[in-house]
Amino acid sequence: SGVLLYFGYHFLKGNDLLSNEAVYHIRFDKVEGLQPSSSVLLNGFRIGQVEKMEIEHDRNDSIIVYIRVKSDVKVGDSTIAYLKSAGPLSGQVITLSLGKSTTYYDGNVLLPSVVDFGMMGEIKKQMEALKVIGGKVAVITDENGHLVTKLRSILDNVDKTTQNSGQLFARLD
Repeated sequence: SGVLLYFGYHFLKGNDLLSNEAVYHIRFDKVEGLQPSSSVLLNGFRIGQVEKMEIEHDRNDSIIVYIRVKSDVKVGDSTIAYLKSAGPLSGQVITLSLGKSTTYYDGNVLLPSVVDFGMMGEIKKQMEALKVIGGKVAVITDENGHLVTKLRSILDNVDKTTQNSGQLFARLD
C-alpha cells in the first residue's frame, strides 16, 4: 500500500513515473517572468520544463533554476542554457543549445547560462519605460490642468477688476 501511495502521490503531482528525465541546474542573476512549468526548448521543440526555482542568498540572491529534461536529449559539456522571451505577451522560456560536447551528463549538473531577451526583451523594456513616462505625463497634464484653472481664475479677476475700474471711472466723470 505504501508503494501505491507513492505512485499515486507522484501521479497527482503530474510527474510521469514511467518516463526517464534528468534534472539540471542553471544559475541566473534574474529570471524576469520565468515560472515553474515554463518550457525548456531545443530548436523550438519542448523537451522539458522548469521544475522549481530557489534564491541563493549566499551568491548575491541569484536564482537557481531546476529544469527537468527528457533523458534522450544529449546534454553535455558544451550545452548552454539561454533564458529567452517567449513572445510579447508571454513569459520566458529556457532554450538549450547543445553544441559539440565531448562529455555527456545524466543530470545533476550546473549548466552555463546566458540571458538573451533579444528584440522582444528590448521591446518589453521600452514598453515599461513608456509606462513610467506615461505616468509622469499624466501627472504633468494634471498639474497643467490645475495651472490652467488658476490662470482662468486670475484672468476672470482681472476682467472683473477692469470692469469695476471702468464703472468707477464712469461715475467719476
